Amino acid sequence: MKYRNQTDEINRIYCIELDGELKMPENIQSYPEVMDFARENNYYKFVFDVRKVNINVNYFDSFHLIQHLDILGLKRTDNVALIYSGKEELFKFCETVAYNRGWHNFRFFGDYSEGQKWLLSAHPSKLATAS
Repeated sequence: MKYRNQTDEINRIYCIELDGELKMPENIQSYPEVMDFARENNYYKFVFDVRKVNINVNYFDSFHLIQHLDILGLKRTDNVALIYSGKEELFKFCETVAYNRGWHNFRFFGDYSEGQKWLLSAHPSKLATAS
């Protein structure tokens, strides 16, 4: 899967746009250089834009995908907006699973501007900013 990233330095939001095909379980990948850069530069708000991703997963696979968010380098203290297109029921299921597994700051949006608005209103976790 390919990705393109950009930073919003004013609002401290790290945006990652993914493109390609998501199949389980073979291509759960981490992007260490992306997350290393984000951590080194104190980014704790993320947009994952998967609107261009061909998602070939079922409910069972998506349930297990949520269990592996830490493989991507995410932390439960991060604020994450995942922007999707189509398959609304699947993504709402994923959001529920994420919340039930302790990812309370991981939200799913069918509209980019709604996700961005939520991130702008989200305050960084005290745990994320503690040194």
